[in-house]
Amino acid sequence: IHRTRRRAADEHPGLDTVAIATPNLDDDGAGGPDHAQIGTAGTFRFGRLRMFNALGSELLHLPLQMQAQYWNNNVFAANIDDGCTTIATSGIGLGISLQNGGTTAITPSGTLSLSSGAAGFKLTKPGAGKSGRVDLTVDLALRPYLRGKWGGASYNQDPSARATFGAYKGSEGWIYMREVY
Repeated sequence: IHRTRRRAADEHPGLDTVAIATPNLDDDGAGGPDHAQIGTAGTFRFGRLRMFNALGSELLHLPLQMQAQYWNNNVFAANIDDGCTTIATSGIGLGISLQNGGTTAITPSGTLSLSSGAAGFKLTKPGAGKSGRVDLTVDLALRPYLRGKWGGASYNQDPSARATFGAYKGSEGWIYMREVY
């Protein structure tokens, strides 16, 4: 079984087709079609992988999230049934723009496995005075069915996110500040 993304209309993501290889239905060799079942009943969903932006101190590791989502005929919702998708951290590109020669890396390295449709990882802290941003992009060349329509005309774009170190540091002149919600 393989899944293809042939779209009748990009404006309506619910229109997705699934291609299944034609089985040989002549199980007994008598020359006529027999009843055959291909696997067990399953649910096929039109989906995408989403990455979320993050910001925080340059003195701490910065947690990031990615989530498998599916179209529920209204909005993209979290696909909590996805527990098998894996993403290699080597396939996540980092566009680093940090001050004073700051560097960062993805931790843990290796493979991220989605659990209940989500996976988390961290960017290592760049250190004091090394604020800036890191643009992340997941290469989904081997999983094109998880690409999304991220500002383009088609569902053919890899997900991306921006991580910002050193944001919202605040004024050094404050002794105490409280926000009321």
